[in-house]
Amino acid sequence: MKGKLIIGVTGTPASGKTEFARALSKKAKIIVVELNDIIASRKSFYRKAENGELVVNLKPLELYVKREICRKDVILVGHLAQELRLPYSMIIVTRAEMGDMYKRLVDRGYNREKIRENMVCEAVDYCGVMARRACRDVYEAEGASEKKAIISALAKKRAPPSVLKREKSRAADFAAFIKRHRSLGF
Repeated sequence: MKGKLIIGVTGTPASGKTEFARALSKKAKIIVVELNDIIASRKSFYRKAENGELVVNLKPLELYVKREICRKDVILVGHLAQELRLPYSMIIVTRAEMGDMYKRLVDRGYNREKIRENMVCEAVDYCGVMARRACRDVYEAEGASEKKAIISALAKKRAPPSVLKREKSRAADFAAFIKRHRSLGF
């Protein structure tokens, strides 16, 4: 792999983006930049909606990241990474089992509506679909072996193995999750 390396790491909240990016950073010696930290640092990057949620202004964020961050090799981490039109070398979509993701969201204090919203996004592969629109080279990392293979390849300055084919359907995972968690209002 030649030239500047700009790796997007995206995925539904609680899918393991930060943990994966830190492990990749340690092995590949590339800095990690959290998009949420950039967003929180400037009020011009967001506004508060009536319900209290932050609504990100993507255009100023994108311009700032292009100008200030993408001048060096970098791992950009955030569930909005695929929404920014950047010269990505690749985007890696992190995954987690539905039950694990649910537990993490609960532990983080997400409300029922936000948990449901994030679980649906994972089920319909929102981050994966948008990543494939934003970048030609997209890799998905769910299990420990997939994550390890991607990190190992990038640490050796090689392209990761292709792991785009899902061994099982996200829809089937989601259907099983719904049966177990009717309290979310599905």
